[in-house]
Amino acid sequence: KTPPPPPPLKKNLKSLIHSCFLSQVCSGWSPVSWLLPQHSDNSSVMLETRDSSSTLHLFNVTWKDSGRYTCKEESADQSRPVNIFIPGEGKSTLVSLFLHYYFLIPKEEEDATIPCVVSDPQLNVSLYERPSRTLVHGMVYHPALGFTGNLNDSSYMCLASRGAEERDSRVYYVFTIVGKFTYTLSNSQSSVPFYF
Repeated sequence: KTPPPPPPLKKNLKSLIHSCFLSQVCSGWSPVSWLLPQHSDNSSVMLETRDSSSTLHLFNVTWKDSGRYTCKEESADQSRPVNIFIPGEGKSTLVSLFLHYYFLIPKEEEDATIPCVVSDPQLNVSLYERPSRTLVHGMVYHPALGFTGNLNDSSYMCLASRGAEERDSRVYYVFTIVGKFTYTLSNSQSSVPFYF
């Protein structure tokens, strides 16, 4: 069975797909490239680049492939986001991707993003500061990126819900670093699945 042709790239396109294959073409006046979501392990991604066009192929997709994919044309300093959401099936119909446990935030930057990414943009997601479980206000939420705003040095949790069903994330620890620094983080469990 041949998959249908992909839709043309549109700004802030939301793709809620139920198949196991997706292709998205991006073209520009000069070479273009794709930026993958932070949590992507590239195992289901293939990029096909020719001159000023690049095709993103996602195959054997699951809810873990949900997130923001961005087509970027460096010479024109332009980018176009494509937000892709792949719902879970069966017991996994309500699935959230809560990623990366630690954040290092340079002191000169006030805003940071906690990547509470979900596989279904219709989920309600809230951010809480721990240990008091105080609801955090003043943050901007996007289902393909997470919560962005001014964060304190503290620990945080996300909560995804649909109706009476709820699921907490693991704890996110935020640390402010003063001065210039270089860091490498590795965590064998950087993607944490949540099931209902």
